[in-house]
Amino acid sequence: MASELFRRRPSERHKKIRRRARNLVSRRAANELDGFIERSVLSCVKVLLDPYGRTVAICTVGDTDLGEWLVGHGLALDWPHYSHGRYGAAQAGAEHAGRGIWAGNYVASWLYRACIRAGGRPGGCSDDAGEDP
Repeated sequence: MASELFRRRPSERHKKIRRRARNLVSRRAANELDGFIERSVLSCVKVLLDPYGRTVAICTVGDTDLGEWLVGHGLALDWPHYSHGRYGAAQAGAEHAGRGIWAGNYVASWLYRACIRAGGRPGGCSDDAGEDP
């Protein structure tokens, strides 16, 4: 996957490349999830509504938590704010194995924004910096 963040202000060309890369990853995740679920029964339990009115839920197929499956395959990120670390081990495994988005460098968008809010510079907060902000 192409890097989500760049050291310098991205050109329009770079913005288009990033959008295309995000769409490819989204399509890959959707296709792999579709192949995994196939004709199985999907169950979802609503956990809460986020501040934007979106439903946060835990979805399963049989005994498999789909959030854990997606995160473990590097197709989604654990967002501890909502998961309370539920998928942390799956993410660590995917990152260690270089699966999905972890095949390259990546900084979660909320970590990047927190770094910027704390006074960090874009180059120091991006994946090019070599460490989490």
